[in-house]
Amino acid sequence: MTCWTAINHWDLVTPFTKHTTEDAASVSSAPAVRFISAAIALNIPFLVCHPDWPLVTAPFIRSLAINCVLFVVPGVPVVNAMTRMGWLRQAQGLWLVFLSLVTFMATIVIRHVIGTPVTAGGVWLWAWVATNLGILLNVLPGGPRRWSIALPGKQIRSVALVFVVAYAMFFFGATRVVPILGDQDDEVQGTAYGLLTHLKPSLLTGRNTEYLFAHPPLLHMSVAGSILYYDKLDEFAVYDSLSPNRLTLEQAYQRYAQHPYLLETRTPNLFFAAFAVVLMWGWAGRMTGSAWFAALVTAVYATSPEVFVRSSYGGYFAIGAMCLLHMLLAVDSWMSDPSRLNRRSALLAGAMAAVADHKMMLLPGAVVAWEFLRARRWNVGGVARALRHPVVLGFAAGLSLFWLYGLSISPRDFWMDHVRHHLVDRVLNYNARGLNMAAYPSVPALWLEFIRHTGYLFLPLGTLALGVLCFARLSDDAVETDRPAHGWRGIVGVWAVWAVVTAVAFSIIDWRQTKHLAPLMFPLTLGIASAGRGLPMRKVLGVLMFALLLWNVRMLYLLTLDFNVLPAVPEW
Repeated sequence: MTCWTAINHWDLVTPFTKHTTEDAASVSSAPAVRFISAAIALNIPFLVCHPDWPLVTAPFIRSLAINCVLFVVPGVPVVNAMTRMGWLRQAQGLWLVFLSLVTFMATIVIRHVIGTPVTAGGVWLWAWVATNLGILLNVLPGGPRRWSIALPGKQIRSVALVFVVAYAMFFFGATRVVPILGDQDDEVQGTAYGLLTHLKPSLLTGRNTEYLFAHPPLLHMSVAGSILYYDKLDEFAVYDSLSPNRLTLEQAYQRYAQHPYLLETRTPNLFFAAFAVVLMWGWAGRMTGSAWFAALVTAVYATSPEVFVRSSYGGYFAIGAMCLLHMLLAVDSWMSDPSRLNRRSALLAGAMAAVADHKMMLLPGAVVAWEFLRARRWNVGGVARALRHPVVLGFAAGLSLFWLYGLSISPRDFWMDHVRHHLVDRVLNYNARGLNMAAYPSVPALWLEFIRHTGYLFLPLGTLALGVLCFARLSDDAVETDRPAHGWRGIVGVWAVWAVVTAVAFSIIDWRQTKHLAPLMFPLTLGIASAGRGLPMRKVLGVLMFALLLWNVRMLYLLTLDFNVLPAVPEW
């Protein structure tokens, strides 16, 4: 079983154990009981937190239920059926999110076409109906014998525990630590009404456009779903640029400051960020075979102030974390098994990343560069082979879909907001002109800030680990687990090339903020985890990681007392 299967399959197991004969027997027994139990479990979120009559109003539980309805529950029975029919084998976690979001967006589009108003209770009901239709799909006559929805085994408890602990930590950050942050929450939430009522990101921006095309719409649609399920959509009608009663830009900022609706806006990111933690933990466990070391490395990643803050607000880091890790897993899986099923999942990973945040194009670009560098012969054929990588093709398809969507709504606004302002002007460093340069970091100041936000030790240690892994051979005492191939021709090379591309690109491209360097946390964390495969090195790294964890916890405590204790220039 590969690491990808272990951490993404619906029948999840802990990354450090394997199925036993007893586990297999329990999975194959009592299909009717398992089916009924799964059906009940999938209906619980719909019952306890219905928007019109929520039985549970506790913010933590309600946010969990809304995330389940948006990103998990509708996709579970469909993925289960697709897996049993042999249409899927891996990347099930991403397929759950994709199919659940498709269910939500299809409901919105259908209601728009037939002219039915979008209401929280109505959309919730249709998601509920779709989920139960999916459950029935698993008992259709003529399918494989003994259709059922297999509940996970006992080891799912450890996976669920990691997810809930990470979710609770980011929930605390979103509600108690990270304050109102303009440009991280306001524009993300401001498009909610337009997306759900017009299918357009209608929002008056500070860039003289009536539509927001700064970023692709996946996160915006997710936030819109959260706001809808909290039954707050009407509160956002004033931000709709197509409304005759729309607010001016200054009035919109004032209203946001008075009514930020932080939890409603940040709820989807809590799911994305916690999901990314589970992926990181699972992969680290498979590489090292050590539960304590994987947990320690993952804890250092999750508690890093750079990750904690950006996972707790409404910006693009959290959804980017989930998508980037899935693309990395896709590259790793495709490298070891270029099968049709892996190709399908890799295409999806790339496409979802493209419609989440266009800045993630650096990873597919790094994959192309890595494929070209490791080719035996540098020629046109090598370039074509690199460009045909399924993650690259999927990203190109997703980005093309976003461009077609934007151009079909308003070619002028799409050009000005996305192409001109967020691509051309950024590359030419035009956005920084006219600013108070005393508040705009130089390249050394940017990196010093990133080093400070990540605990001083993390960046040099991760860089050293990647460098050593690219050219070192495995020691004899390295554990025999599902681990990345050593040397730069393996997945480690993808990590290293991507790290270099990211570091260079966002050192010279405007606008200089550590949030653009934050994706470096993934290759550096994975590099440290992979370097701990041998027992002696694991002990040394364990001591350093524990020291770094203590520093992180101390900084998070100080942030709870005063968020300005760790400043970000020009802003978070």
